[in-house]
Amino acid sequence: MPSRMRAMKAEQVQRSVRARGEFQADQSAIWQDISERAARRNAMSPSMAMAGIYEKDLPSLQEYLSHFTLVGSQVGAVFMINGKVVGADAFGKPETFSKTFKKLVESYAMDAIDWLEEGERGQVFEKRSDPIY
Repeated sequence: MPSRMRAMKAEQVQRSVRARGEFQADQSAIWQDISERAARRNAMSPSMAMAGIYEKDLPSLQEYLSHFTLVGSQVGAVFMINGKVVGADAFGKPETFSKTFKKLVESYAMDAIDWLEEGERGQVFEKRSDPIY
């Protein structure tokens, strides 16, 4: 799930817990976001699942992944798109972070790809050598 969508879902669950004491997200809002993203990415599919969007953008996602590697006992990372911090993820153990690293990079890359305006040639990822330990 792209990082913006994960943030939206987490906010919905937090509001639900405060208001009703229940861990619920607005599933219709999530499907709406997927539908809008699919339309923007020209990745419409019969099921309208995120998998169709990932499949369409797989070459770009693989290019992003090739620019990121784990360093030492890294437990987290700060993600930036076009020079702006868009998220940070940290885990208690390097083993946990290493298991989710690829999916995290893909989720932020999906947002970077989605935000990139057609025809723009700016660099939307930045490799940093100062990992979070």
